[in-house]
Amino acid sequence: MKIALKFFGFFLLLAVLAPQFAPFSFIFATPHLDTSWVWATNEAVAQKLVFGKEFIFTSGPYTGILNRIYHPATYNLNLFGGLFCAAACALAMFRLRCESGFMSLLCLPLLVCFAFSMGGDSNFYCLTLLIGLATMRAATRPLTVSSGALIAFLWAAQGVPPLMKGSLFIDVWRQAPLFVSAGWR
Repeated sequence: MKIALKFFGFFLLLAVLAPQFAPFSFIFATPHLDTSWVWATNEAVAQKLVFGKEFIFTSGPYTGILNRIYHPATYNLNLFGGLFCAAACALAMFRLRCESGFMSLLCLPLLVCFAFSMGGDSNFYCLTLLIGLATMRAATRPLTVSSGALIAFLWAAQGVPPLMKGSLFIDVWRQAPLFVSAGWR
């Protein structure tokens, strides 16, 4: 019964976070500057252009997750990339909440902020913070298969924000020593 409640809690958390990360409601491109560069980036992904060589811009191939501009060729990529980030955020929050009373106090306000936010950069900055906290928590515990799988999954999700926007790379790079310390014990 206790395991069933944990799964229910995790999926409830995922249900709250999924709309904040996954672009379920897309915005259609308008003839303004703000949507034109996102459309151009989505078009570059659709044409399979090499970013940095054939298409040079500060955003990456997953920018549709962040900006929610609809393009038929990138719909699945953006939707599943957003769900992947939402699952990583839910897993990090759930793992932190289960192990520490103090982290429960931290996760509740973060969840409320996620639930009422309009998306954007702040969600992904919080995602990198939560991944760093969960990695640090896992690194201080005895290494098990589940904690190793957790770290691998979370750090795979940590690679998505820099592929959306180049400035998010700074946040990921700052936390690289956590990943190294977790893997070298």
